[in-house]
Amino acid sequence: MSLEQKEKLLQLKAVQQQKIKDKKVSDAKSFIADNIDNFNSKYRFANQDETSQISQILILNGVSYLNYKTSDYSELAVSADIDAQKVWICILSGSEEMLNIFVLGNLSDFLADCDDWDFISSNIVLVNEEISGIITFSNGEFQVKNYDT
Repeated sequence: MSLEQKEKLLQLKAVQQQKIKDKKVSDAKSFIADNIDNFNSKYRFANQDETSQISQILILNGVSYLNYKTSDYSELAVSADIDAQKVWICILSGSEEMLNIFVLGNLSDFLADCDDWDFISSNIVLVNEEISGIITFSNGEFQVKNYDT
């Protein structure tokens, strides 16, 4: 096999691997959307830039996939204070593709769909809409732990 043929084969292999990865991500997104009622009217997936920013915030906060203890969101009651608050829903366990999918939605919708989200992953952390910090809960109140990126 000539050097040109080897290079062409490596390029084709890289393209094929990217197609497989894209298909797995698409399947994971479909799984999420299929398991949340009215997903498309309440939520949206992060674009590539948002995904990068959210990943950076998780790293800055020391969030380790599979090892981060998340809050029990079912304990938080919806109030006027949080009704319109938008959050990024970050899945911290599951397939590699799931770990890089982030979803934006109203906190009140997330709380209403908490059982469905728990089915998708019992290990979830929330990031504020501005992607500047992790949302934490204590004594029934939420606060944002901000970090400069």
